[in-house]
Amino acid sequence: MIQRISSYVCGPVTNLVWAAGQERSMALIFSLADGTIHFYQALKGNRFEVTIILCGHPWAVESIDYDRYHHRLATTSGSEVKLWDLTANWDATLRKTANKDGQTCRAIRFIDNGASLVVTFMETLKVIIWTIEPWKRISKRIFSLNPNNPCRAGYSHITSDGNYILIDNLRNGADAYSLSSGRHLTTFHAPLTNHKPRHIATDVSNSIAIQGSDKRIVYVTNFGTAAPIETLAHGKTNKPVQAVALFSQGSHRWIASGGAHNQPSMVIWKEDYGWDYMHICSSRSVLVLELCTLDVFSDELFCYLSMLCDI
Repeated sequence: MIQRISSYVCGPVTNLVWAAGQERSMALIFSLADGTIHFYQALKGNRFEVTIILCGHPWAVESIDYDRYHHRLATTSGSEVKLWDLTANWDATLRKTANKDGQTCRAIRFIDNGASLVVTFMETLKVIIWTIEPWKRISKRIFSLNPNNPCRAGYSHITSDGNYILIDNLRNGADAYSLSSGRHLTTFHAPLTNHKPRHIATDVSNSIAIQGSDKRIVYVTNFGTAAPIETLAHGKTNKPVQAVALFSQGSHRWIASGGAHNQPSMVIWKEDYGWDYMHICSSRSVLVLELCTLDVFSDELFCYLSMLCDI
């Protein structure tokens, strides 16, 4: 571990993204339960220093996403969606606001190289897509329930190419749908007994999908065939694993998982011949961890990840 950012009295961390800005600058952006968004810029010596604290929303932030193509940030809180323009110094200017009539947004994601924005909603299978220039809603779709598993919807994940959406069915795994047609494609099985939502992640090439569980297991599944590849033990006790993330760069891939209990921890694996346990560190508020999935990113980011994983 190279740095610990102190915990905040204003609530737990609700989401986190890496951002690679102009002139090879890098920042860690995370949101808190009080509606603030914090920008920590990378300095020399692999240190991060707070640059901006943005009062983004009056309520807890559900989801954030960074657009590396146009240097923008999208955030959701309650039924509110906001789009921000960022400067080279990470100052944020509000560009657009949308309100979805009391429906709580679950996740937000840039697609089409930052030209469009997708929002999913809590407890439903509804998805709305906007174009950004001009700002216009172009699609509203309610996905049909998997007829073999008609459950409610938990967390969702949109693949980096914008072709698929994976929705936690709060029962036996994640249902995969075509984002364009809404057709149910398959189910990535990951048993769940307490029906609490967990996050889903895929790699850039859509070759594997991962999910957490309520019994310390991280499930690794083949994206194309939905066949199980491996199960990873997050810890020694049957504690829930809610947050998962996949990072890929060239032939390298890492998995990160975050526990969701009284003494949460973060575990990182590196793929070699199978997945090797790499690093574990404690955190008092691990809820969501998203490592960036950029095709090209700064040497500083790769250096940081390498040091974090001790590789």
